[in-house]
Amino acid sequence: MSESERRGPCGTDTQHLINLSGYLWAREMLGPSAAGKILDIASGTGYGADVLSAGAERVVACDDDLPALEESKANYSRNNIVFLQCRGENLPLRSGSFQAVVSLETVEHIPDDKGFISELRRVLAPGGLLAMTTPFRETHCDHPQNPHHVREYSVDSLKRIIEPYFDIQLILGRHPGAAMKAAENRMDHIRRFDFLSVRTLLPRSLRHRMADVWLKLFGETTLKELGAGDVRYTPDLSGAVSMALLARRRS
Repeated sequence: MSESERRGPCGTDTQHLINLSGYLWAREMLGPSAAGKILDIASGTGYGADVLSAGAERVVACDDDLPALEESKANYSRNNIVFLQCRGENLPLRSGSFQAVVSLETVEHIPDDKGFISELRRVLAPGGLLAMTTPFRETHCDHPQNPHHVREYSVDSLKRIIEPYFDIQLILGRHPGAAMKAAENRMDHIRRFDFLSVRTLLPRSLRHRMADVWLKLFGETTLKELGAGDVRYTPDLSGAVSMALLARRRS
């Protein structure tokens, strides 16, 4: 995963709230498996491993970026979290050693996606669960606009790499809720005039305070008032920003 896509936690950043919602969704979907050993692939700045650690026997959080891991260790030191530097395609972990794997917004970055999914299957115990999200495309795309993505998946192309190893339990669409979409649309009115991206020179907290003033003027929900609960996971994929998949490893 690109360093530029490893977002630190920020309660007024809508993209962070979407990412955070993925970990909350995964923890809920894992059910009893959430109390076992969980592997968090591409753990980034560590806040997701912290979410998963609530009630888990152990969380092993893997990322290939050493600064991100050091930040994670500094901010989320828990007795049941281990941070490990490695790549998802070649995990230095015992086969069958996890009850669950969480892989959020990761597979689209990996050239050998089939090898990656095979490796996740290897480290899962028989019957173990995989919770995954990835950007959604109506039609599979091998040349996405995002320069950090190798490809972006349709439902069918995602199924093709998952089904050789797993039984798919469900695929949902992830949607920003109405309040979040309204806030983003209103902020886009300002962004389109910032041709030189001058706003990026300002601290994120200051940008968001300025945005809240603008949102209040138009009666929209402010960034401060939004939360991860404003993201919806539904069977309807129309207009979804991501797919959320739950799958079980075959014995």
